[in-house]
Amino acid sequence: MTHINKYYNEIEKQTKLGAVNEQNLRPHFYDLLHHYTDNIGLTLQYEIRERANDADILPDGRMLREDFVVGHIENKDSKDNIYKEIDFKLNKKEYPRKNILFENTKRVILYQAGKKVDDIDINNEEDLNSILLKFVEYQTEEQLQFIEALDKLKEIIPNLADDLRKHFSAEEKINKAFSHKVIDFLDVCQKSINQNIVKNDVFEIIIQHILTVDVFIIFFNDADFHKENTIAKTVEELMNTLGSKKREVKAEIESYITVVKQYIYTMEKEDKKDVLKVFYENFYKALNGKKADVQGVVYTPLAIVRFMIEATDSLLYKYFNKTFASKNVKVLDPCSGTGIFMSELIEHIPVKDLAYKYENELFVNEIDILPYYIANLNIEHSYTEKMNEYKSFLNICLLDTLEFQKDGEGQLFGMASFSGENLERAIKQYGEDISVVIGNPPYNANQQSENDNNKNKVYSYVDNLIKGSYVFRSNAQALQKAYDMYKRFIRWASDRIKDNGMISFITNNSYLDAKQDDGFRKCVQEEFDYIYIIDLGGSVRRNPKLSGTKHNVFGIQVGVAIIFLIKDANVKEKKAEIFYTRMPEMATANEKKFKLTSMTGKFNQIEFDRIIPTDKGQWLGQTDNDFETHPALISKEQKNAKTDIGNLNAIFKNFSLGVGTNRDNWAYDMNSNQLEGKVKKLIEVYDKESNKWQGRTLDDIEMKNNLDYSIKWSSTTLQKMLSSVKEDFDKHYIRESLYRPFCKAHVYFSPLICHRRFQIPNFFPTGAENENICIVFNGFNTAQWNVISSQFGMDLNALYGGSVHTPLYSYDEAGNKKSNVTDWGLKQFTERYGENVGDKEIFEYCYAVMSSPSYQEKYKDNLKVDYPRIPMYDDFEFYRLRGEALIKLHADYENATPYENIKITSDDLFLPEGIGNPNKNNVIHPMKLDKKNGVLILDDKNRIDDIPLLAFDYKIG
Repeated sequence: MTHINKYYNEIEKQTKLGAVNEQNLRPHFYDLLHHYTDNIGLTLQYEIRERANDADILPDGRMLREDFVVGHIENKDSKDNIYKEIDFKLNKKEYPRKNILFENTKRVILYQAGKKVDDIDINNEEDLNSILLKFVEYQTEEQLQFIEALDKLKEIIPNLADDLRKHFSAEEKINKAFSHKVIDFLDVCQKSINQNIVKNDVFEIIIQHILTVDVFIIFFNDADFHKENTIAKTVEELMNTLGSKKREVKAEIESYITVVKQYIYTMEKEDKKDVLKVFYENFYKALNGKKADVQGVVYTPLAIVRFMIEATDSLLYKYFNKTFASKNVKVLDPCSGTGIFMSELIEHIPVKDLAYKYENELFVNEIDILPYYIANLNIEHSYTEKMNEYKSFLNICLLDTLEFQKDGEGQLFGMASFSGENLERAIKQYGEDISVVIGNPPYNANQQSENDNNKNKVYSYVDNLIKGSYVFRSNAQALQKAYDMYKRFIRWASDRIKDNGMISFITNNSYLDAKQDDGFRKCVQEEFDYIYIIDLGGSVRRNPKLSGTKHNVFGIQVGVAIIFLIKDANVKEKKAEIFYTRMPEMATANEKKFKLTSMTGKFNQIEFDRIIPTDKGQWLGQTDNDFETHPALISKEQKNAKTDIGNLNAIFKNFSLGVGTNRDNWAYDMNSNQLEGKVKKLIEVYDKESNKWQGRTLDDIEMKNNLDYSIKWSSTTLQKMLSSVKEDFDKHYIRESLYRPFCKAHVYFSPLICHRRFQIPNFFPTGAENENICIVFNGFNTAQWNVISSQFGMDLNALYGGSVHTPLYSYDEAGNKKSNVTDWGLKQFTERYGENVGDKEIFEYCYAVMSSPSYQEKYKDNLKVDYPRIPMYDDFEFYRLRGEALIKLHADYENATPYENIKITSDDLFLPEGIGNPNKNNVIHPMKLDKKNGVLILDDKNRIDDIPLLAFDYKIG
C-alpha cells in the first residue's frame, strides 16, 4: 500500500521539522484520502461552513457524492487529546454523527450512525486501510433505499402514465363528474395560463399531480400549502372524482414514495433543494423523455445558482450602484424550469424589500406546463416561508420566450395562442424595462435524427437577428451551431435589456474559441461594455483526458461556462472589457461546484485575466507568430466573391465540406450490390409515404406520428417527400468515396439520398477516378488537426470535426474543368519562384507544408480558429517533390509500394528547412517503444515485433 507508506513518510518529515500542528499535517491526510475517493465518484471539501438544525457548524472537511454530503472529517493536532476533542464536538446536538472520521496522526476514530465503530492506531497499515475503506464506502440505509426507489420509479412511471392517459380517455365517456371537472379545469388553464392548452395538457398535469403530490408536500413542508395555488387546488378537486383509480395508482407507487419521503425527512432544508432537483429531473425525463431532450432538461445545481445571483448582485453594485433589492431593478428568468433561480433570488432579497419586488419586479417564463406548475409552487413556497404569509405569484407566464416578441417597431407578435390572464401577464412583462436577464437556457442544439420525431423549433425572428449579426460577421464555413439555443437566448436578451442592464447565463463554453463563433465574439464585444466569464470546462469531446463526465458540473459531454454581459448606457465607446478565469480542467464536478460555493459573495476577490481580442475576434488561444503574414489557403470572402482578383488574398478559390448523408447505414456500403438493395428499399418506402402525405407540412402532427420510420429520414428528405419530389434508382449514382481515411466505400450520391452534398458535385461531377484531387483537412477546435489528400469526395465526418475539401480543379455545369488556383495565388508563387510554377506544383507545395508536423505544431492554435495559411519557404522544389510523393502515398494508397520495398524515409518526406527538424522527439507513446528493433511492448505479456520504422514516424489522424 504505497499510498499509506507515502503518508507515513510525509508525517515523519514534518515531525522532524517540528511542524506538528493541525495545519501542517492535515494536507497529507487529505492527500491519502484522495487515493480512496477520487476513483469512486466522491469529492473532498475542506474548511466549509454548514447549516444544521438552525446552527452553523464548521467541520474541517466533508465528503460528497453528487451534491449530497456523505461524510465529515475532523483533524486535530498530534498533541491534542483526541477523545476530549470528540466529546466536545459530539456534545453539540447539531454536530453530524452519520459518518464522521476523527484523526490526530496517532489515532483514527470512526463514528457511523451515531456510534463509534472503529478506533485504530494510525501506524497499523492494515487497520488504517480498513478504516478508510469503511469511511468512503459508507451509505446510510436511507440513501441506498432512496437510490433504489428512484430507479424503480423511473422504470414504472412511463407505464403508469400511459395507463392513466388511457383511463382518462375512457373515464370521460362514463364519469360525468370527471368530465365536467376536466372541462372546468381546462377552462381555468386556458383563461389563466394559455388558450393553446388542450385537454391532453390537463391530463399531464393530473398525472404529475397523482404521482408526485405526496413528495412535494414534504418538499414544501406543508400538507395544505399547495392547495392555496389556483391550479393545484383545482387539480385536487378533479382528482377526487377519480375514485378507485387514484387509489390504485397511488398503491403501486406508495412503497417507493414512502422511501423518498423518509429520505427527505432526514435532510436539512438546504439539502432538500438538491433532492428536489434530482427527483424532478429524473421524474420529468421518465414521464416525457422526448420533450426533456428538446428542452434540455438538466436543472442547474444550487451552488451555481447561488454563485450567479451573488455575482450579479456584485456587478450591479459595481457598475450601476444598485442591487437586486433596489427599486426599478427588474429581473426576468426567461426559461425557469422548476423556478430555482427565482426561488433562490427570493431567498437573497431582504425581507423589507421583498413584498414590493415579488409583486412588481420579478418575472418568470416557462415553456412547458409541468415545470411551470412546479415553478409556480416553488416560487410561492419560497415567498411564504420567508414572509410568513401566502401570496400568489402573478408574474409567471406559460410562454415560449423566443416566440413572444416585439418586432423592430415595438409591436408584439406571437400572441395568437394567448388569452385571458396569461396574455395580460405577458403584455405587462413586455411593457417593463428589464434590467437583468438571468437563468440557464436549454442546452439542446438539435435532434440527432429526423427519426427521433423530436425536432427543435425554428424561431424566425430571433434567427433573422442572428443571421444579420453573429452569422454575418463570421468567416466560418459551417455555421449551424450559430443558431443553438444559447446564442438565440443571448441574441434575444441583448435586445431585451436595451442599452442598460445585465445578462447572467450559464451556457456551453465553445463560443470562447470555436471558429464558427468568431462572429458571435465580434458582436458581443461591440454590443457590451463589460464581459465576465467563469470557464467551468468539462468538454469530454475536446479533451480526451477527461474521464467520462465526472469533470462536468452538469454531467454532460459539452463544456460549460458562466457569462455575465453588461451594457452601461453611460459608456459611449462600445468596446467591451473582457475578463476571464477558468477552473482547473481536471477538477471533478463537485470540486468545481465547491469552488463556486467558496467564491459566492466574494466576486470582487476573483482573479480574472484580461482578454484583448484580436481583429479576427479571437479571445483564447491567441498566438504571437507570423501566421497572419502568410497567404491564406482559402477564405470565405474569396469563395463568395464573383472574381478571384483584388485584395482577397487566398491561393484557392473554392472549397467545400464533405458529403453529409445523415443516413450512413443506408447510403454507404462496401458492397455495391448490397448498397443497391438498401437504396431501392429506401426509395420504395419514400414513394409510398410521398403518395400518402403530399401537401402536408413538416409541423403536421398526424404525419409525424404515423410516418414509416423503418427508413432513416432527414429534414431535406422529409421536405422533398412532402413536396412530391420523386427520384428513380440510378446505378450511375453509385460511386466510390472515402468514408474514412484509407477506407474506401460505395456511396449513393443522389440529391435525395444525400442530406447535403455541398459542392462535391462541382469537384467530382461523375465520380470517375483521377477526375480531381483534394487537400482535405479537418474542422476547428479539435484535439489534433489533420490533413490528407484524396481523389474522391470524402464523407463529412471522415476527419473528426468535419472534412474541408480544397480541390485542384472545379467543374462548371457543362462539365468544363477549370483551375481552382486564383490569379492572385498564381501571381504570388510565380513572382517568388519563377514562371515555371503552375497550378499542380502550387497544390503539391501546399500539401507538403500542411503535412509537416512542425508546421502543425507551430501553428496549432491558429489552425483551431482559422483556415491554413501557407509559408513561402526558400526551397520551393524541395517541398514540391515531397508533396508529390505524399499525394501519391495518400491519395493512391491502394497502389502504394509495400513498405519493404520503399527506399525513402520519413526524414525524406518532411524536410526541416525553415521550420526545424520535425522528426526529433516527435513520437510520444504511453507504451514501451523500441524503435531500433521495431518492437512495441504493450504490457508484460503482449508485444508486437518486426514493425517498420515508417510506421512509427508517420501518422495520420
